[in-house]
Amino acid sequence: MKKTFLTLVFLLAVTVAQAQLRLGLSPAYALPTGDFGAINKNGYGGSASAKYQLSERFALTSNFSFYAFGRAGEDLGDLAEIFGISPNTVNLLNLIGLDIQIPRTNFFPVNLGFEYYLLKGKVKPYVGFDIGFFITDTETISLDLRQLDGVVDLPSGVSLGVIELNANDANFGLGPVLGCAYELSEGLVLDLNLRANGIIVPDKKAAATVVTFNLGVFFQIPPQKKE
Repeated sequence: MKKTFLTLVFLLAVTVAQAQLRLGLSPAYALPTGDFGAINKNGYGGSASAKYQLSERFALTSNFSFYAFGRAGEDLGDLAEIFGISPNTVNLLNLIGLDIQIPRTNFFPVNLGFEYYLLKGKVKPYVGFDIGFFITDTETISLDLRQLDGVVDLPSGVSLGVIELNANDANFGLGPVLGCAYELSEGLVLDLNLRANGIIVPDKKAAATVVTFNLGVFFQIPPQKKE
């Protein structure tokens, strides 16, 4: 048993020693879908990635990304349309002067995964899979409730003020990857891929899905030496 374990450790060490490390940067275009897409417009961002090429067919990957999404609406009317709030409620809130804005949302995915290359050569289509965490940062918005002081019957000595709302969270996510790598020269690779990341939110029926299109350049570390 001990010999088997030592043999496996030795084989793993040899594989790692022979592996190639590639680092890359990729701008990205992100499409939010589902309930998350209802309150967010398409976004832009980018990622810093590392690929650990264990063989011609297989690579381990890691990446840190950033996506900034736009608002699907700007005011109470847009928010009411998205969530189906009745016109009477909207008119009442407008009459009171209550101002509500849809916050912007930023995503920070941190993923580990793998890629399997379907062909060998300069052009390498591949499939893969990512797993990791999605850190969500929602823009802080202020809700001024002081306009309700004359409308809501409050106990003596109690008054309404300004509430600041912010949501920061980290949830588990995973999804498939479909891409193609093209070797421009020795140690320089152009990489195009499509990622569909599903974010699992505990205790909620709906999970967000973000589809991203990425185009980047990878450099081999250390650079290949010409013979």
